[in-house]
This record gives sequence, structure tokens and C-alpha cells, in this order.
Amino acid sequence: MVQHAATVPNLLGLVAAGVGVTRLAASARTLRDTGVVFVPIAGDAVETVAAWRTAQPAAERLVALLAEMAGHTDLTAAG
Repeated sequence: MVQHAATVPNLLGLVAAGVGVTRLAASARTLRDTGVVFVPIAGDAVETVAAWRTAQPAAERLVALLAEMAGHTDLTAAG
């Protein structure tokens, strides 16, 4: 590794400058489109976690909905 960046825009800037490659969520495609090529990684999976402070019914319902969607929805295609 030659360069390190902490933000997605900085990572994309390094890639656009020809410094290297990076692995990002598909949603990053909306941030920059000049000089950067996005290629899906076949069979790639990303672990998703949720955290909240205390028992909150809304958060618990959201987690239940996400768990249900994860079984049959390709969330990476929405980017």
C-alpha cells in the first residue's frame, strides 16, 4: 500500500489520479463518474451490522425488516 485515505471521496480521488484501486460499496458510483471505472466483484458479500443504545421498538423493527430482506433482496444492485 502506497497511499491511505479515510473517506470515500478521497479514495475515489486517488483512483482517479491513477494511484491504485479500492473496494467500495456500489453506492459510491454516485459520488464520482469521471475517470473511475466500477466493476462488480462476482460472489462478493459484505457483513452488515446494526447497533443502538437501548431497547427501541423502531430499531428492533428495522433490524427485523433488514433481516427479512437480506434473505431475498440483492441490496448491492441498488447503488
